[in-house]
Amino acid sequence: MPPLHAYLGLLLLLLSMHTPSCYATNDTLAAGQLLAVGEKLISRNGKFALGFFKPTLPEDAGSKYKNIASPGWYLAIWFNEIPVCTTVWVANRERPITDHELNLAQLKFSQDGSSLAIIINRATESTVWSRQIANRTAQAKTSMNTSAILLDSGNLVIESLSDVYLWQSFDDATDLVLPGAKFGWNKVTGLHRTGISKKNLIDPGLGSYFVQLNERGFILWRRDPYIEYLTWSSVQLTNMLIPLHNSQLEMNSQTKGFLMPSYVNNDEEEYFMYHSSDELASSFVSIDMSGQLKLSIWSQVNQYWQEVYAHPTDPCALFAACGPFSFCIATCGPFGVCDGSRKPFCDCMEGFSPKSPQDWELMDRTAGCFRNTPLDCSSNRSSIDMFLAIGRGVLPTNHKRVEDATTQSKCEEACLRNCSCIAYAYEDSTCYAWRGELLNLRLQDSIESLSEDTLYLRLAAKDMPASTKNKRKPVPAAVTLIASITEKLGSGGFGSVFKGVLSDSTTIAVKRLDGDKRLLVYEHMINGSLDAHLFHSNGAVLDWSTRHQIAIGVARGLSYLHESCHECIIHCDIKPENILVEASFAPKIADCGMAAFVRRDFSRVLTTFRGTKGKLHEGSVQNLLDPELHGDFNLEEAERVCKVACWCIQENEIDRPTMAEVVRFLEGLQEIDMPPMPRLLAAIT
Repeated sequence: MPPLHAYLGLLLLLLSMHTPSCYATNDTLAAGQLLAVGEKLISRNGKFALGFFKPTLPEDAGSKYKNIASPGWYLAIWFNEIPVCTTVWVANRERPITDHELNLAQLKFSQDGSSLAIIINRATESTVWSRQIANRTAQAKTSMNTSAILLDSGNLVIESLSDVYLWQSFDDATDLVLPGAKFGWNKVTGLHRTGISKKNLIDPGLGSYFVQLNERGFILWRRDPYIEYLTWSSVQLTNMLIPLHNSQLEMNSQTKGFLMPSYVNNDEEEYFMYHSSDELASSFVSIDMSGQLKLSIWSQVNQYWQEVYAHPTDPCALFAACGPFSFCIATCGPFGVCDGSRKPFCDCMEGFSPKSPQDWELMDRTAGCFRNTPLDCSSNRSSIDMFLAIGRGVLPTNHKRVEDATTQSKCEEACLRNCSCIAYAYEDSTCYAWRGELLNLRLQDSIESLSEDTLYLRLAAKDMPASTKNKRKPVPAAVTLIASITEKLGSGGFGSVFKGVLSDSTTIAVKRLDGDKRLLVYEHMINGSLDAHLFHSNGAVLDWSTRHQIAIGVARGLSYLHESCHECIIHCDIKPENILVEASFAPKIADCGMAAFVRRDFSRVLTTFRGTKGKLHEGSVQNLLDPELHGDFNLEEAERVCKVACWCIQENEIDRPTMAEVVRFLEGLQEIDMPPMPRLLAAIT
């Protein structure tokens, strides 16, 4: 009797003889071949794979995520050698394959090479997704002349024998761009390559944010409601954005010499592209679920995707990122609050809950929040609804002026009488009312914030916080301040400064502006302003560590004003006298004085170097330091500070770092190159 292994060997031989040759191998799918579930195309360099997959949650997801399932299966291309599953292209984004359909699902390249399709029944060829090859040439009319190939770049192409791409995945809508892929439009064929964010962590369907380079320029927009939140014309791309982006990549040690961007605009096409000098490295540019454009690089050492660039840097700068009735604590939508300092960056307003808790957990906050208790809608003044004061915020923009409400009480009454009024604000003797949904409310949780706006949110009485239910209206702070001011602290620009005490015993500083007799209120800082500690002999000498932390704190404050506000705020008067220090010597920016609001599409703001020859020393860094330190300082930090200073006064504004970059440089989180000698500096040395 033949041994068992002989039968097994014969069985394997017979099976191998009957293995259909119509299935794909390696990186190529020939005309007439199929790719079944469980099979993959793998690029020759092994970097990318094409196959069917089902999205799963990250391993570090909390326990409450575990029972949330993906809508189904998808045909996708992903990084093959990276342990974190990262797709770079998904075919059937809007039509997932169900578990029931999975056993019948196949990717089919038609016998005549004219179409690529996902079918879920070979007999009926029911189609889930397909692409017709519309631009076939005379050279590619027979099936023997075409094949589908997964290239080393991650691009799936249908190629003719003449090396002509008849179709490519790089031209299909996705949420990211790989090195070597064109992002733009073809002026001859009308092809537009559009980046579309995915819905959430486990659903790659079409999300809320779009990016496109087209006839009007580079545009980022949000749908439902539709709004363009960032726009650059071709001229702005050429003169400002592209040079700025190139400069940022050159200044970052992680991208310098590794990623090389290019921008082409001719009679046939306009596109942006970037190349990688290291074929082994992995990177991509994406439009993520929050609407930010991000550049990510795979860290082989840390085994995670590292975000090295984001635009806008503050996700709260995006329109309605958190949905209705939520705050942006970085990116918010209706009835959500935006506060970019913590994650998750969206939070429902008081009296509201997430409209879709599951989507909320999966990082899709765009649906926002809904009201816990319906309002007491009444056409008369007897409504029992109340108003919750929300301060430290940037007010939503979709308001209407109420012309006949000349006081705050009349403004409140007008809102109560209107069933559709859901909030009001009274600023500068003007009444503003909001109807429908509150979108784009952003919280400012720092003393650097210049916003003193207060929004009064209409709530059902039962949803009011317990501490405010017995307070029909807040007592204006100014009344208490005027009664409690007893000590003059000094005089500064635009007026005198007094010490005051609020009713809750909080100590404040009040500047009385001489021009119009208005009051400017600050948190009282026990250590006063920075100049007293730097220039006055009776002040305590600050050590190097304290000075360095103050510099970083001020840079953070300026970065917030420049990049985290809906309109950029340029302080224009930063000096030691305008830097207040707490008991712990944490800095606070004060006295905006000449502060200017600047639109985000500005092309130039006048800056200049101010100094005297006597304050500049040639030689080592030590010569620039305060003698009061007696040589006790961190040399590496001091050199970094000097480099940042020289970069900040470069003649060409494109060469200067943003304040966000300044923060990273000072903190040592980003390497900084040796700057060239600024021309203005050279002229006075």
